[in-house]
Amino acid sequence: LDALEYTGCNVALALRQHNAEAKHTAIEVLRMCMVSGGLKRHPESEKEDVAKALMQGVLKSPMGGFEVEFAYDEGAFEAAHVLIETEADYKEQQKELELRQEEERKREEEER
Repeated sequence: LDALEYTGCNVALALRQHNAEAKHTAIEVLRMCMVSGGLKRHPESEKEDVAKALMQGVLKSPMGGFEVEFAYDEGAFEAAHVLIETEADYKEQQKELELRQEEERKREEEER
């Protein structure tokens, strides 16, 4: 899955570089399809895992100058998007909880 994440990132980076060098032939929309999500998929991975890795790679790449559309593939990209959003929400909630706990500890120390 790491290799697929790198693939997504590299595709987006290549498109960004192309657009920077070839203004008259700039590509405005990257339509990303599934890569290695079928017969070549690792037996312990689900199609949604593959889609998530590709999406995360594209999202980690410095974006700019183009839009990304993920092709329909039995709902895998849609499911991956929900997973990514859910994980982001969870991480944000965890950060908020940690901040509150740290503030609580500081207050308790000050009261001592």
